[in-house]
Amino acid sequence: MSWPRGLKSVGRVYSTLTVFLTSPEAANRVIERGLVEGGEVKQTERFVAGCGLVQCFRCCGYGHIAKNCRVEARCGHCCGSHETRSCDQKDQAICSNCTHRSFRENKYKVWSDVCPVRTETRNELDQKLRSTLKLYHQEVVPDRRPLVAVLQPKKRGRPPKATRAPESEADVIEVDIEEEGRRRKCQSTLPFIVRSGGGEGGGV
Repeated sequence: MSWPRGLKSVGRVYSTLTVFLTSPEAANRVIERGLVEGGEVKQTERFVAGCGLVQCFRCCGYGHIAKNCRVEARCGHCCGSHETRSCDQKDQAICSNCTHRSFRENKYKVWSDVCPVRTETRNELDQKLRSTLKLYHQEVVPDRRPLVAVLQPKKRGRPPKATRAPESEADVIEVDIEEEGRRRKCQSTLPFIVRSGGGEGGGV
Protein backbone atom coordinates (compact mmCIF):
# COMPACT_ATOMS: atom_id res chain seq x y z
CA MET A 1 0.00 0.00 0.00
CA SER A 2 1.11 3.55 -0.58
CA TRP A 3 -0.31 7.02 -0.05
CA PRO A 4 0.00 9.69 -2.76
CA ARG A 5 3.17 11.74 -2.70
CA GLY A 6 3.06 15.03 -0.85
CA LEU A 7 0.06 14.01 1.24
CA LYS A 8 1.57 15.12 4.55
CA SER A 9 2.86 18.39 3.14
CA VAL A 10 -0.61 19.63 2.18
CA GLY A 11 -2.17 18.52 5.47
CA ARG A 12 -5.01 16.47 4.00
CA VAL A 13 -7.13 14.30 6.25
CA TYR A 14 -8.66 12.07 3.56
CA SER A 15 -7.06 10.82 0.38
CA THR A 16 -6.96 7.88 -2.00
CA LEU A 17 -4.97 4.77 -1.21
CA THR A 18 -3.22 2.64 -3.81
CA VAL A 19 -3.26 -1.11 -3.11
CA PHE A 20 -1.04 -3.49 -5.08
CA LEU A 21 -2.12 -7.13 -5.45
CA THR A 22 -0.34 -10.16 -6.83
CA SER A 23 -2.85 -11.25 -9.49
CA PRO A 24 -5.59 -9.75 -11.68
CA GLU A 25 -8.09 -12.22 -10.22
CA ALA A 26 -7.51 -10.88 -6.70
CA ALA A 27 -7.70 -7.28 -7.93
CA ASN A 28 -11.02 -7.93 -9.68
CA ARG A 29 -12.49 -9.43 -6.51
CA VAL A 30 -11.52 -6.33 -4.53
CA ILE A 31 -12.98 -4.05 -7.23
CA GLU A 32 -16.28 -5.94 -7.28
CA ARG A 33 -16.69 -6.51 -3.53
CA GLY A 34 -14.78 -3.59 -2.01
CA LEU A 35 -11.97 -3.42 0.54
CA VAL A 36 -12.67 -3.83 4.25
CA GLU A 37 -10.52 -1.44 6.31
CA GLY A 38 -11.23 -0.26 9.85
CA GLY A 39 -14.50 -2.16 9.95
CA GLU A 40 -15.84 -0.35 6.89
CA VAL A 41 -16.19 -1.39 3.26
CA LYS A 42 -14.25 1.05 1.11
CA GLN A 43 -15.25 1.70 -2.49
CA THR A 44 -12.52 0.66 -4.90
CA GLU A 45 -11.84 1.08 -8.59
CA ARG A 46 -9.14 0.09 -11.02
CA PHE A 47 -6.00 2.22 -11.04
CA VAL A 48 -5.26 3.41 -14.57
CA ALA A 49 -1.77 4.75 -15.11
CA GLY A 50 -1.36 7.86 -17.20
CA CYS A 51 -4.78 9.38 -16.41
CA GLY A 52 -3.56 11.93 -13.90
CA LEU A 53 -2.91 15.53 -14.85
CA VAL A 54 0.89 15.84 -14.91
CA GLN A 55 2.49 19.18 -15.73
CA CYS A 56 6.18 19.81 -16.26
CA PHE A 57 7.85 22.52 -14.16
CA ARG A 58 10.44 23.15 -16.88
CA CYS A 59 8.43 23.70 -20.07
CA CYS A 60 4.96 23.88 -18.45
CA GLY A 61 3.74 21.20 -20.85
CA TYR A 62 1.61 18.18 -19.93
CA GLY A 63 2.23 14.46 -19.88
CA HIS A 64 5.78 14.42 -18.46
CA ILE A 65 7.88 15.77 -15.59
CA ALA A 66 10.90 18.06 -15.51
CA LYS A 67 13.28 15.15 -14.99
CA ASN A 68 12.40 13.72 -18.41
CA CYS A 69 11.88 17.03 -20.22
CA ARG A 70 13.90 17.65 -23.39
CA VAL A 71 12.14 20.85 -24.47
CA GLU A 72 13.33 24.42 -24.05
CA ALA A 73 12.38 25.91 -20.71
CA ARG A 74 9.38 28.29 -20.62
CA CYS A 75 8.27 30.32 -17.63
CA GLY A 76 4.77 29.94 -16.23
CA HIS A 77 4.64 33.57 -15.09
CA CYS A 78 6.06 35.72 -17.86
CA CYS A 79 6.43 33.17 -20.69
CA GLY A 80 10.19 33.78 -20.78
CA SER A 81 12.88 31.29 -21.85
CA HIS A 82 13.73 30.22 -18.33
CA GLU A 83 12.28 27.99 -15.65
CA THR A 84 9.37 29.20 -13.57
CA ARG A 85 11.23 28.95 -10.26
CA SER A 86 13.96 31.32 -11.48
CA CYS A 87 11.58 34.04 -12.71
CA ASP A 88 11.92 37.55 -11.17
CA GLN A 89 8.59 38.77 -12.61
CA LYS A 90 6.14 36.57 -10.77
CA ASP A 91 3.49 39.28 -10.75
CA GLN A 92 2.91 38.81 -14.48
CA ALA A 93 0.40 36.31 -15.92
CA ILE A 94 1.12 35.14 -19.44
CA CYS A 95 0.31 31.54 -20.31
CA SER A 96 3.20 30.02 -22.25
CA ASN A 97 1.07 27.15 -23.60
CA CYS A 98 -1.55 29.46 -25.11
CA THR A 99 1.16 31.77 -26.45
CA HIS A 100 2.96 28.84 -28.08
CA ARG A 101 -0.31 27.79 -29.78
CA SER A 102 -1.09 31.37 -30.86
CA PHE A 103 -4.28 31.74 -28.81
CA ARG A 104 -5.66 35.24 -28.46
CA GLU A 105 -6.36 34.97 -24.76
CA ASN A 106 -3.27 34.30 -22.67
CA LYS A 107 -3.45 36.67 -19.72
CA TYR A 108 -3.38 34.09 -16.95
CA LYS A 109 -0.98 31.72 -15.29
CA VAL A 110 -0.02 28.56 -17.12
CA TRP A 111 -1.60 26.39 -14.39
CA SER A 112 -4.87 28.35 -14.27
CA ASP A 113 -8.15 26.44 -14.71
CA VAL A 114 -9.29 28.95 -17.34
CA CYS A 115 -6.49 27.88 -19.68
CA PRO A 116 -8.04 26.10 -22.71
CA VAL A 117 -4.95 23.90 -23.11
CA ARG A 118 -5.30 22.68 -19.53
CA THR A 119 -9.04 22.10 -20.00
CA GLU A 120 -8.46 20.18 -23.23
CA THR A 121 -5.80 18.00 -21.65
CA ARG A 122 -8.03 17.23 -18.69
CA ASN A 123 -10.94 16.27 -20.97
CA GLU A 124 -8.70 13.88 -22.92
CA LEU A 125 -7.61 12.20 -19.69
CA ASP A 126 -11.21 11.87 -18.53
CA GLN A 127 -12.16 10.27 -21.84
CA LYS A 128 -9.27 7.82 -21.54
CA LEU A 129 -10.35 6.92 -18.01
CA ARG A 130 -13.98 6.34 -19.01
CA SER A 131 -13.01 4.15 -21.98
CA THR A 132 -10.83 1.87 -19.85
CA LEU A 133 -12.34 -1.42 -18.69
CA LYS A 134 -13.34 -1.49 -15.03
CA LEU A 135 -11.80 -4.92 -14.46
CA TYR A 136 -8.40 -6.33 -15.33
CA HIS A 137 -8.02 -8.85 -18.13
CA GLN A 138 -7.80 -12.44 -16.93
CA GLU A 139 -6.10 -15.06 -19.07
CA VAL A 140 -8.06 -18.30 -19.38
CA VAL A 141 -5.65 -21.19 -18.82
CA PRO A 142 -6.77 -24.48 -20.45
CA ASP A 143 -7.34 -27.42 -18.14
CA ARG A 144 -4.51 -29.85 -18.84
CA ARG A 145 -5.32 -32.33 -16.08
CA PRO A 146 -5.70 -35.98 -17.19
CA LEU A 147 -9.20 -37.20 -17.82
CA VAL A 148 -10.73 -39.32 -15.07
CA ALA A 149 -13.19 -42.08 -15.98
CA VAL A 150 -16.48 -41.82 -14.13
CA LEU A 151 -17.25 -45.21 -12.62
CA GLN A 152 -20.87 -46.23 -12.42
CA PRO A 153 -22.00 -47.47 -8.99
CA LYS A 154 -22.22 -51.23 -8.79
CA LYS A 155 -25.68 -52.72 -8.40
CA ARG A 156 -26.32 -55.28 -5.75
CA GLY A 157 -27.25 -58.78 -6.69
CA ARG A 158 -26.28 -61.13 -9.43
CA PRO A 159 -25.37 -59.52 -12.76
CA PRO A 160 -27.50 -60.39 -15.78
CA LYS A 161 -26.46 -63.35 -17.91
CA ALA A 162 -25.78 -61.21 -20.94
CA THR A 163 -23.04 -59.33 -19.09
CA ARG A 164 -21.30 -62.43 -17.70
CA ALA A 165 -18.40 -63.70 -19.74
CA PRO A 166 -17.70 -67.44 -19.63
CA GLU A 167 -14.51 -68.41 -17.86
CA SER A 168 -13.96 -71.55 -20.00
CA GLU A 169 -15.56 -73.57 -22.73
CA ALA A 170 -16.94 -76.03 -20.15
CA ASP A 171 -19.18 -73.33 -18.75
CA VAL A 172 -21.10 -73.00 -22.03
CA ILE A 173 -23.10 -76.01 -23.15
CA GLU A 174 -25.87 -76.63 -25.61
CA VAL A 175 -29.08 -78.33 -24.60
CA ASP A 176 -31.41 -79.64 -27.26
CA ILE A 177 -34.99 -78.88 -26.35
CA GLU A 178 -37.85 -79.80 -28.63
CA GLU A 179 -40.48 -77.07 -28.37
CA GLU A 180 -43.22 -76.22 -30.88
CA GLY A 181 -41.44 -78.03 -33.67
CA ARG A 182 -38.19 -76.01 -33.61
CA ARG A 183 -34.88 -76.19 -31.87
CA ARG A 184 -33.20 -73.42 -29.98
CA LYS A 185 -30.04 -72.90 -28.03
CA CYS A 186 -29.91 -71.83 -24.42
CA GLN A 187 -27.18 -71.34 -21.84
CA SER A 188 -27.07 -73.53 -18.79
CA THR A 189 -26.00 -72.28 -15.42
CA LEU A 190 -25.08 -75.75 -14.20
CA PRO A 191 -21.38 -76.41 -13.55
CA PHE A 192 -21.52 -79.69 -15.50
CA ILE A 193 -22.54 -80.78 -18.97
CA VAL A 194 -26.13 -81.91 -19.44
CA ARG A 195 -26.95 -84.28 -22.27
CA SER A 196 -30.49 -85.03 -23.34
CA GLY A 197 -30.76 -88.79 -23.37
CA GLY A 198 -33.39 -91.11 -24.80
CA GLY A 199 -35.27 -93.79 -23.00
CA GLU A 200 -36.56 -93.94 -19.55
CA GLY A 201 -34.69 -92.20 -16.83
CA GLY A 202 -32.13 -90.55 -18.97
CA GLY A 203 -28.71 -90.40 -17.40
CA VAL A 204 -26.63 -87.42 -16.61
